[in-house]
Amino acid sequence: TVDAVALLQSNVKLGLDDKTDIQVVIDTWVLEDSAAGDDADAEGFGDVQLRLKRNLWGNDGETDDAFALFPYVKIPTGTERSNDELEGGLILPYARPLTDELDLGLMGQFDAVFDEGADEHDLEFLHTAVLGYPIEGSLGGYLEYVGILAEGAEYRAQTNIGFTLQPGPDLLFDAGVRLGLSDEVDDLGVFVGFTVRY
Repeated sequence: TVDAVALLQSNVKLGLDDKTDIQVVIDTWVLEDSAAGDDADAEGFGDVQLRLKRNLWGNDGETDDAFALFPYVKIPTGTERSNDELEGGLILPYARPLTDELDLGLMGQFDAVFDEGADEHDLEFLHTAVLGYPIEGSLGGYLEYVGILAEGAEYRAQTNIGFTLQPGPDLLFDAGVRLGLSDEVDDLGVFVGFTVRY
């Protein structure tokens, strides 16, 4: 059993044009407390992801749906929480409205993840489906299913239930819980965050 607390995990985005942005995802600070003892505990900064997102269509007012290509690479930082291995993948997000009040998001993600036991990279396929809906005014909610299929491993699944609050066009708050649906994922996670556009 491992209890973990993550603070100020950040995704910094810079728009290059109307369809493209670059992103730096920083695993800022994490404390892991393992039931296996102090030797299994970990604390500190994690690795850094570099991402490039390119919209192929959508988010332009001309189409209802949107689709993007989203390659990324994880740069090891050599810290206590890093596996010191280069990893990467391709994310394929798709979104469309189902009704005037219900939005659907689908995503497929192919990852090359390092397997320490086999000392090689394995292919993982992560897939999600999320429904977003308005609740009242600027308050919204969403329900998400996440599944991960990996070489030589049991299928992993979880569900995320969350809420968003957007008091203005450039500020968004979100909070929710993650619930494990299979033995191989965390039983419970709680998260809060915010997004600011400059």
